[in-house]
Amino acid sequence: MTSTEPRKSPNQARARATVTAILDATARILAEDGFEAVNTNRVAEVAGVSVGSLYQYFPNKGALVGAVAVRHTEATAAVIAAGVHAAADGDLPGLVKALIRSTIQAHAANPKLRRAIIEELPRIGRPARIAELKRGIHQSVVALLTARRSRIKVKDIPMAAFVIINTVEHLTHAAELASYSARDLAQLERELNDFILAYLVSREN
Repeated sequence: MTSTEPRKSPNQARARATVTAILDATARILAEDGFEAVNTNRVAEVAGVSVGSLYQYFPNKGALVGAVAVRHTEATAAVIAAGVHAAADGDLPGLVKALIRSTIQAHAANPKLRRAIIEELPRIGRPARIAELKRGIHQSVVALLTARRSRIKVKDIPMAAFVIINTVEHLTHAAELASYSARDLAQLERELNDFILAYLVSREN
């Protein structure tokens, strides 16, 4: 399996700009032409940097795609975190609504890139940073559900958080694959709200 870890992190502003250009180029090629079209020479050309500069940070295409996946997941996690943070002091329905809406909004950004990442990570390996980000989202949802424990019938809060996060994420991805319209996504959001609230407050297990 190809390594998805970069060689080093950029420390100076110029180096960070170089890495940003490299990742932007990789993301564009990956989203538009697919994984097979990604190679170090083409990425360097599109980014406007030398292949030698690219190799300072990324040993292969797996590391390039892995870094793009990490950056995309960080952006997704930030949108979801902002959404649930805004609802942190609200009631349970408000929290569920915020979690669903922010997840749908986060995944709406560059669906072609997201699709390519999902397809390729099992083949090249999942960077450790992605697992860390997903753990952070899960821990946040666990904490927010625990704070509303008196309203929730489900006994296993960590499992409930896992079910909610993955249900919303996977159904949103399925909607992307089906090319849902804005109206369809709004309907999906309403259905998910009803489904998750019923799961949390209408059963004991």
